[in-house]
Amino acid sequence: MVSVGEASGDRQAAAVVRSLEGQPEVLGKIGPELLDAGAHEVVGLEGHFGLAQPVAMWRELRRSQRALLDAAERRGVQRALLVDYSGFHLPLGRALRRRGVHVVGFIPPKLWAWGGWRFAKARAAYDELYTILPFEADWWSERGVAAAYCGNPIAEQTPALETDASGPVALVPGSRPGELAHVGPLLAATAQRLLVADPTLRFRVPVAPTLERTAVEATFAGLPVDYTESMSAAAGGASAAVVCNGTAALEVALVGTPHVITYKTSPLHWRIGNWLVNLEQTAPSNLTLVRTGDVEPVWEEIFQSDATPDALASRVTQLRSDPSLRQQQLDGSATLRRLLGAGVGVSAVAKAWQG
Repeated sequence: MVSVGEASGDRQAAAVVRSLEGQPEVLGKIGPELLDAGAHEVVGLEGHFGLAQPVAMWRELRRSQRALLDAAERRGVQRALLVDYSGFHLPLGRALRRRGVHVVGFIPPKLWAWGGWRFAKARAAYDELYTILPFEADWWSERGVAAAYCGNPIAEQTPALETDASGPVALVPGSRPGELAHVGPLLAATAQRLLVADPTLRFRVPVAPTLERTAVEATFAGLPVDYTESMSAAAGGASAAVVCNGTAALEVALVGTPHVITYKTSPLHWRIGNWLVNLEQTAPSNLTLVRTGDVEPVWEEIFQSDATPDALASRVTQLRSDPSLRQQQLDGSATLRRLLGAGVGVSAVAKAWQG
């Protein structure tokens, strides 16, 4: 059994499925990438349902969990791979283990950053863990949990591409409906500011499979936008990018496109997040440089009240025009790729899952 919660996990789990020996039957909570890899859907990704209300989301997740547990018992599942999405997977992992299922966690919760009080629940949810950031495996191992650094599937799957200082600007709103709702309008307003200075400028926007294309197009309506099906297609050859914090920022850093990282959410969620998380850097690209490479962060993070269209447009203009700044970010991308290059590989995750 496999379970994922969003587009990035779907893609990374698909790489593990393709590394399995033989042709074992794989079923679970999947997206289009896992479907293409031959997995069978028990339930899909919540992003497709367009759920915006917390109560409705909670009910949908509860239904998904019951469907997975029923399928596990009905099909005699013995081993499960739970990818990221800890709010859903911690209770699911504990429930599966109570039923005798061996649970492999891939991309475990970032308790080193926040939510450390959940450690006992996390420990009870997994038999073993594989991480995709180098410093995370040590954190878990030091606390008595079997863990190994897998390497980073995103680094393996994301090509380094040329960047063109005169090319379009990539606007990357993330892969979750909530990110599109809060970050999307900020990126659209930033594009409007940039067009005032350069009316000939064009933009690229990747449409994540967990987002409705119509919702993405509505967010950027009236702008000269080319929509792409992949992050690499949006960022490759772009002059610069404005990127929602998270996996998307890691991908753009690996592509090598100069960029600024941003994030915006509701004031309440932001206050709660600030209370829970105490990190000077939050982007996975910067975190890897600082914690694994012992070097300074490279990509600027502009969040919440500081994240205004004028501030982001000013930064993009600088990124497009300053050769030394562009080279600094290109050098950071090369260092990041080197740091992410070690690890046991997805084949080790597949072997642990397959048993």
